[in-house]
Amino acid sequence: MAYIKPEAPPGWTRTVDFTQLGGHLEKQNRLGVSTFNPKTDISAAQFAGIADMISRMSWTSPACIMRFGSNGTIVKYLSQWGAGTEPSLVWTMDTELLLTFESAYTDSYNVEGSWEISTAIITPHQNLTSFFVEIASANTLHCLFNSTGGFPEFSLMVW
Repeated sequence: MAYIKPEAPPGWTRTVDFTQLGGHLEKQNRLGVSTFNPKTDISAAQFAGIADMISRMSWTSPACIMRFGSNGTIVKYLSQWGAGTEPSLVWTMDTELLLTFESAYTDSYNVEGSWEISTAIITPHQNLTSFFVEIASANTLHCLFNSTGGFPEFSLMVW
């Protein structure tokens, strides 16, 4: 059985427009009736609103959130791309980290979308006294740490 491919690019591309989700400005209710069954149907105005909200959420949601443990590895990882898409990690001692992401990912419908880092925020947890994060390139983060011993424990959100 063939499946329907979405017309919109994947959300992480941050290029989704509400019209690509079916929220066209000219959308009208059938026969001038808001809904035939308000318990199961939505009106054209409601659908256009939903499409607009979803497109805005795709622009503002983090691409991934990860938590690093005291051994320098990712212990929790959530992303728009799914499991198995963790960035590659290169530690220099326990004070410097380079995270490299892919430049494109594929969604559940096998539609590929490019991705670039726009923002990253570190939240310290344990033994982290100071930190610095910068976007080194379109798909690489450079993080510097000053910890009270061993690998720092922190969370990282990336957009």
